Amino acid sequence: MTISDEVLARQAANQLVAAACVSKGVFWSRHEQAHKEATTREEAVAAAAPLVKICRSCPIVSECANWAALDSYTGIAAGTFWSKGKRRDVELVRNRAGRPLETEGQDPGEQLAS
Repeated sequence: MTISDEVLARQAANQLVAAACVSKGVFWSRHEQAHKEATTREEAVAAAAPLVKICRSCPIVSECANWAALDSYTGIAAGTFWSKGKRRDVELVRNRAGRPLETEGQDPGEQLAS
């Protein structure tokens, strides 16, 4: 991350005080952990669903998405799953080695459709 990216990420993070999730840290962490540990699409969706619902009512979803990308965030933000700052499908699950179940260079949506 460059210094300018870091400054932009900090500025974006400052806007998160108005987020719908701001007081839900422990709840959020539990659901993100369950999403991370999901071994099926159904488990991943069920773990993320309460967080996605909160995001739908959030007044700063676009700012949150901007922050997630700039900060290389991994977890649920702006109503979707992020992996190292890249937007992914909430249904994405990981293999036993902790890597997403997708082939190199393939869009996660394409992987899920197959």
